[in-house]
Amino acid sequence: MPETEPQIDVSQDETPQKEEKIYYSSSGVLITESKAILSGKSHKIAEIESPSMSMSLESLRDGIIFGAIGIIVTIIGIAVGTIILFLGLAFLLIGIVYLIRGYSKKVYCVRFDSFAGKVTAYKSSDSELVKAIVDALGQAIIDREMMGKSSSQTATHENSPDNKESGNPPETPPQSMQPPPQSETT
Repeated sequence: MPETEPQIDVSQDETPQKEEKIYYSSSGVLITESKAILSGKSHKIAEIESPSMSMSLESLRDGIIFGAIGIIVTIIGIAVGTIILFLGLAFLLIGIVYLIRGYSKKVYCVRFDSFAGKVTAYKSSDSELVKAIVDALGQAIIDREMMGKSSSQTATHENSPDNKESGNPPETPPQSMQPPPQSETT
């Protein structure tokens, strides 16, 4: 029987890598301790500040713009002629539709500050989903800051002169700087 060669798994490096903590993974969103993937764009957690949830006002804004144009063109149409009047009424109707749609179908957004300024990173009509994403981003930022503080404290402790693990004895102040011995008086 011919011998088969053993297969070697080359997908793993020889040095073990630390698995990243996942804070949220659903609906095309992935938030780990180092990155956030929202709407297909990757953002570094270190660059994200102040995540928040807000409501999009795009439909309301569009409705107001179309409505204002509709009113102006309708007034001009009354003075000039019927075709412009119908055009103005059409714009007014479109504005009303946008306003109704804006109030009935609310769109919630995940927003945060980054080096690029204010970023609207994700939109959904599900407020609970957006709230969960904002909470996960906030927790990832807090944990990252805590890790940074604990590692800087560890580095400070390791570099301190009285660290017994370093093998160096603590430095003693010169004789002139040491306090005089206390004598007992009764």
